[in-house]
Amino acid sequence: NRNKEAVRMSRQVVQNMPCTLNFVKNIILVREGGLVGQGARGVGGIWAGNLWYDCSGGKPDFDGLDWEKWRKCGKEIGGAYADPRFENADNFDFRLKSDSPAFALGFEPWDYSVSGRRKTK
Repeated sequence: NRNKEAVRMSRQVVQNMPCTLNFVKNIILVREGGLVGQGARGVGGIWAGNLWYDCSGGKPDFDGLDWEKWRKCGKEIGGAYADPRFENADNFDFRLKSDSPAFALGFEPWDYSVSGRRKTK
């Protein structure tokens, strides 16, 4: 019972917390579930130049909105909803093919294999 109360209280704190997010020039690819989490419409900040795609073949879900409504509510400026055209996302090869719509949004190819944590001595 205490756990349920803690979850309820933490959910209320998160829902009432003012939040802003600068979410710019990202590629978002999902296989299942929504492209953004529940409550994303209430998150302020800048959402721009992103490339979104749901490869499940279903209707894209942006916190209960379709792509056009998501854009019209101001949650994506200058972005696109399209297949990013990765070389082979199923095998974690996220290099962009030469005809990727990401390039039209200003994305530049980079060697993602060198990103992430590094061991230090």
